[in-house]
Amino acid sequence: MGEVNDPGEIEVSPNSSLSSAVAVAGGPTGDAALSRVEFIRLSEEGAIERQEVDLRNLSDDIQVQEGDVVIVPERNSSSILEWAGRILTPFNSLFTIFQRIDQLSR
Repeated sequence: MGEVNDPGEIEVSPNSSLSSAVAVAGGPTGDAALSRVEFIRLSEEGAIERQEVDLRNLSDDIQVQEGDVVIVPERNSSSILEWAGRILTPFNSLFTIFQRIDQLSR
């Protein structure tokens, strides 16, 4: 989600890296802040794990899993309201993903 050319839910090959997932989403836009990419995963215990990752060199060793959320923020947000909107919008999708996981685990 965020500053990639084709944001939204994507499917990646098994064992894909975080940077590969960004590439499958069309790659970063010119406004992407690759130094501050947010990686969010729901742990097996149900806790939300959040990690900031530097993808400026488009290399990492994080293996993505089904349900992971990647947020590529904008380099120069013009206002705090715009920034808040970009951060909160993905949580709607994250909530939907968690609902799907919960339904599958029943």
